Amino acid sequence: MLPGADLVFLAVPALVWCVWRSWSRVSRTQLLVRCVLVVYLFGVVGVTMFPLPVVPSEISIRRDWVRTTPGYPSLHYNLVPGASIGNAISDALQSHRDVGGSLASSLWLLLAPFLGNVAMLLPLGFLLPLLSARWRRWWRTAALVAATTVTIEVAQLLGSLAYGFPYKTFDVDDIWLNFLGGVIGYGLYKLLALVLRDRVKAESSGSPGGTAAA
Repeated sequence: MLPGADLVFLAVPALVWCVWRSWSRVSRTQLLVRCVLVVYLFGVVGVTMFPLPVVPSEISIRRDWVRTTPGYPSLHYNLVPGASIGNAISDALQSHRDVGGSLASSLWLLLAPFLGNVAMLLPLGFLLPLLSARWRRWWRTAALVAATTVTIEVAQLLGSLAYGFPYKTFDVDDIWLNFLGGVIGYGLYKLLALVLRDRVKAESSGSPGGTAAA
């Protein structure tokens, strides 16, 4: 298995190239945003596509095991919105009835991965408007976030088809949770922009050369 940590050998050259190309062209703030975006995108790839099976013998063994195990699916997928979350809640309730303990802890344990899906593309929705005025129109950022999450899920599905065993799971819930995270990120950007704009106005009106508020 090829671990996601090996992406550092690609991320570092990409980061160096980003700095070299941007150093004299953009402000230091913009340069920082670009560098953060590069590191973040490599992190998303590492989380969603790795570890990557690369050893032929290992791939063959896993493929044969799937083929010879009765009832074991060659693909793991969910096409029903809300089904994965509903199953997680049902499992938590059943575990609470059977084992006892804190229901909140059981729910958190099973729902944490879904919150992770929300968090995964949240930085994308926040960073894009900071990167360029082009992405400050909500529909453009929303469209790119949607395209990103669909691309990830389709790539995972195609990977499983190519390998012949469930390398990753295609889940429609991941798509809308990722999208929700991107929308939240864009909302945080708008909130930050509003706060900064109000602060600048307040500082301007309170400065010696400014106009006092009525």
